[in-house]
Formats: sequence, structure tokens, C-alpha cells
Amino acid sequence: MIKVLLLIKNDVFRMGITASLKEYSPTTEITETGSWVQINALSRQSFYDLMIADICLSDIKVAGQIDGLRKILPRLKIIFLGNEDEKVIGINYIKKGADAVLSKEMNNTEFQSAFATVLSGRKYVFEGMRDLILKDFCDKDTINKLSTRESQIVQLLIKRKRTVDIYGELILAASAVSTIKSKIYKK
Repeated sequence: MIKVLLLIKNDVFRMGITASLKEYSPTTEITETGSWVQINALSRQSFYDLMIADICLSDIKVAGQIDGLRKILPRLKIIFLGNEDEKVIGINYIKKGADAVLSKEMNNTEFQSAFATVLSGRKYVFEGMRDLILKDFCDKDTINKLSTRESQIVQLLIKRKRTVDIYGELILAASAVSTIKSKIYKK
């Protein structure tokens, strides 16, 4: 059973996320909360696998609280949901330790894919944010710091190839591609 903390004020959006979580994993236990103060209190009372929070309900100070949450719940995975125009803010959340930033305009399939990716221990960002990260990455001449394999994967990511396409094209294991992508994002 997966235990999820949910901080989303919009009732309709929260119901949609809840329905998607239950569809993907019917035994998921969801605790809804209305504030970061409650999240801190709940995290001290029980174990949670995942927290999903709306970026508009938080600020960059909250991103700094991720470390505090991880001290209480070291294996807690954190997903933030934001609007397309919050890409730059979303990057700060990833830098502070969030496991994913998703666009609120996502469809159910993308949400469930991100959910599975995060629970498997990998990072996930929505396409618009990934493009921004890659553009910034290439602009800073960071590309010269990459290994040959990392450079190959960056080129395929720039062409908007998905992980499944990349490992098929480069004849690598899916886990190897994911590991290399994580290294690229760190660099």
C-alpha cells in the first residue's frame, strides 16, 4: 500500500488527482491536508511514501523545507504541480530536492507515468520544463563536460525522444538510460 500526503486546495483538481492515484493503485491511502504546517505535523505522526503539493500553495521558502521533511521521512518522494508559466520556479524545487514537477495541464497517462517514475526512485519533469533545462544546459557550455554516452543521450533528448526510444536506439537497458539522464540533469 502506498501512503500519499496531498496538498491541493482546488476541490475538482484534487478529486482528479485522487481518482488517478486510485486508478493506478487502488490500495493507495490518501491523506488530504490544507497547509504546510499540517504536513509537518502529519509527517511526524505517520510514515508516507509520497507528497503531492500545488506550487501555488507554496513558495521558495517551502522548497527549503524539503530537507526538513526528508530528515523526518528520508524516503519521502515529493511531487509539485505547477502551471506552464511556473517552469523556472519548478527548477528551484528540483534543485532543492523535489522528485518531480508536473504541469497541471498533464493528462492522466502522464500523471500515472510520473507517479510510477518517482516511486521507482527517479526524477521526472514535464516536457516544457525539460526543454528549459536542456536549453539552459546547452547555453552554459555544460555539454563539453559530458561523457560521450551522455552527449548521445542529450542529443536524443533535444530531439524530444522518450526514454523507451533512446534505449532502443542506443541498445541500452532502460535503467541505464534513466541513470544517465539523472547524471545529465545533475550536471
